[in-house]
Formats: sequence, structure tokens, C-alpha cells
Amino acid sequence: MEKLSYQSFDHDQFNYLKWSNSSNPSKVLIAVHGINGAAQDFDGLARYLTKNDQHNEAITIFAPETRGQGNDHNIKRRGDIQHEEEWFKDLSTFHQMIKSTHPNAEMIWCGESMGSLIIIHAFNHLTNANLRPDKIILLAPVVSLQPHLPAWKHKLANLLSHLLPRYRVSLNLFSGDRAVKVTQGGDNHDDQAATNSYFIEKFTLRLLYSMGNLISMMNTAVEKIHVPILVINGGRDYFTPPEYTQEFFSHIPFSEKNHHAYFRESYHLLMYDDHRDEIFGEISRWISS
Repeated sequence: MEKLSYQSFDHDQFNYLKWSNSSNPSKVLIAVHGINGAAQDFDGLARYLTKNDQHNEAITIFAPETRGQGNDHNIKRRGDIQHEEEWFKDLSTFHQMIKSTHPNAEMIWCGESMGSLIIIHAFNHLTNANLRPDKIILLAPVVSLQPHLPAWKHKLANLLSHLLPRYRVSLNLFSGDRAVKVTQGGDNHDDQAATNSYFIEKFTLRLLYSMGNLISMMNTAVEKIHVPILVINGGRDYFTPPEYTQEFFSHIPFSEKNHHAYFRESYHLLMYDDHRDEIFGEISRWISS
């Protein structure tokens, strides 16, 4: 694993991690982490694909740190973002940089949780088709505000985000006081996240409202995407119950190359899941198919 940095569209510097088993990879995976996550969340998947992959692919994985999250160099911006389009521009800038280095490689975007929102909407915002990926992987995508965020709460968040855009609240805005498990272990979401050095306790209303908007438009957004898509979700995922993921998958334009992998006993953080090797194997097989 290498730790590197790049300059985004607005000249801000962001770190990224790189894993590779070849100087001339046939496949390149760009991985976007979730809220309160970090690039290192992809370490297990990246090590599996570069070392344990049964298909012996020449592959390189790149995982950039996300603007406004806990490893953002701009400390004041952690937990905040002015507009979601900044996420899209960061991804397209990073993709262009990687594509220029590996022009002949198949480009794959992989988003985890909030990262899935970013890559789906970024795809539709790109005006240059050459900057689009060849395949997309979605890990535990959050695809509906229901049943945990009633419409009145979303409307209230909209109003407050315009009146007090920088006011900060906990992610419990979405889950209430209920302890939410994200892995098979005993920790709930807050306890698990708080152990990380990149943990953010509170986020601005404008970031959370932007994220809510992206979630509410996922079904419509994916209807415009005509590249192969792999969706993986867990049956115990609090944030997106299985029926909502199935509904989302039905909106993807039909292709025999699309695949929906469902792990009944898995939770939201699939890359830390007890079944992660099975999940990584599913990803490996689909990439190679």
C-alpha cells in the first residue's frame, strides 16, 4: 500500500492510497468510501484482489480521501461541503489523472455506502464520455430515505439547511436514539465509528441535506447508466432494507452483465463483515467475468 496525493479541480490537495500487483494493470479500480469512512476501508478488498485473487488479474486499486470527511487536509471543512458537485468534480479529476497513467486499462468505479451516491451521480454529471468508467460496483448503497427519515424530517432539514447551512448535527438525525449495528460484532454505529482517528462527531446540515437529496434520486439516476453494474447488500443492513435495494436494482437498465449479490446475514459495513472473503470473492469473479 502506498500513500500518495493529488491536486483536485480547485487546487486543493487530497491523499489517496494505492495497491497494485502490476506496473501495467489490465484493470484499474477507483474506490470511494462512505460517510465517516476513509480510503483505508478498502485495504482488505484491495489486498484480496492483488494477492489472493484466483483469477490472477493484473489490477491496481486507488482510493482517494473524500472531501469533507475525516482525512480532509482542510480541518475546518471536515464534516462539511458547500455543494455535492464538489464530490463529482473531485472524482472526475482523479479519474482523469489515473486514466492518463493507465490509458488502456479497464476502469471500474467502486462506491461504498455514501461513496455509491457519489459515483452514481458523478457518472450522470460527466459531460465527457471518455471520463466514465467501464463498470460500476456498489457496496451497501443507500438508496431510499424510507423508512428511517419521514418526508417531514427531510423537508425540515431542507429548510434548516438554507437558514443554518453550517449548523452541525449528529448522524443520529437519521436513526434517532436507536443503536444501529453495522457489523456482526456488538458495537453500534456510533461506538464503532468513534474508534477511528478520522471520526467526525457532527456534520453540517447542508452536507446531510445534500446526501439526503442524492439518496432520494438514486432510482432515477441509475436509470441513465448503461455500463455493467454489480450491487452487493446485506440482509441486516439497517440503512437500506433488502426490499429497497431490490427496487433500486430493478431500475438499472437491463444487461446480462449486471448482477445483484445478496448476503442475508451481513450488515452495512460489508468490507468489515464476517463474510467479507465471500463478498470479496464475488467482486473478484464479477470483475473477471
